Amino acid sequence: VTQWEIDFENLYYQRRVDRLHLVRPCLHALLHVAPETRRCGPLNLVAQWVLENTIGNLGREVCQHSNPFMNLSQRGLLRAQTNALKAVVPELDLAPPLTRNAQPIGNGYVLLTARDDKDHTITDVMQIRALIKFFTKNGEPERIRLGGTFSLQRWSRLKLPNGQTARSAWKEIENEMMRSSRNIKVPGQNRTLAMVSRYSDPDEDLLKESSDTLHVVSYEGTEALHVIDAKSICSVVAMVPFILSSSEKQNPIICEQCANCFFIGEKPFLDFTSSTTDPSPNGDNEAQSDEE
Repeated sequence: VTQWEIDFENLYYQRRVDRLHLVRPCLHALLHVAPETRRCGPLNLVAQWVLENTIGNLGREVCQHSNPFMNLSQRGLLRAQTNALKAVVPELDLAPPLTRNAQPIGNGYVLLTARDDKDHTITDVMQIRALIKFFTKNGEPERIRLGGTFSLQRWSRLKLPNGQTARSAWKEIENEMMRSSRNIKVPGQNRTLAMVSRYSDPDEDLLKESSDTLHVVSYEGTEALHVIDAKSICSVVAMVPFILSSSEKQNPIICEQCANCFFIGEKPFLDFTSSTTDPSPNGDNEAQSDEE
């Protein structure tokens, strides 16, 4: 099929880029189906998501309900004109102002309130051990005070370069109805750090059977506390309970292996909607799921 398409294009427009618009997209797309599906998933889902997302956010701008479709078309026209102006004159594309008391820490990361008004002294033994391990590993033993005490200022939220907001358990657990956004994917001056609790490694059998798609892990709580650089956080992920079926619950081996486990769910197409290509300061591609 691919060879037929190449011959067709050679015959009718000599595969010239300036004549590509004369070829039906459904024909030329045949050349891209296999490589693009492997790169970013089924192409119909990619196109459908973009279209529905655009319709949705344009629809939210409709205020004249007496004539909604005319209003919708005008909003779309205004969006296209605005995007064209920003493309021609990039200076017009201004970043939205930061919220009050927000503090940028570089590379597109921004600390957001709430925060401690004064230094907070760490008293939890497991947290102290995690801090000592971090500073020792990073060659900063001078930051470890006598007696192993640490004073720091806590922030409740961290805005990532991709637009997501990671939240800390410090403030999020106060509201039982709040949506959890504290699960993250990570690869001589004051430093911004994050204390996270790592999940276990994925179940190897399920990972292999699902072609490296289903990552089933268990939460290890305070036994797996680690301190990381806040700028190593890549994105916010969902940790969804891995619910067993009735038949699986009757199997003691499966119950022991997968009871009280979670699987990782990432926001679809986040890589395509984010301008960030490598948020890790070390440029590593490997990632680990943690709870902040």
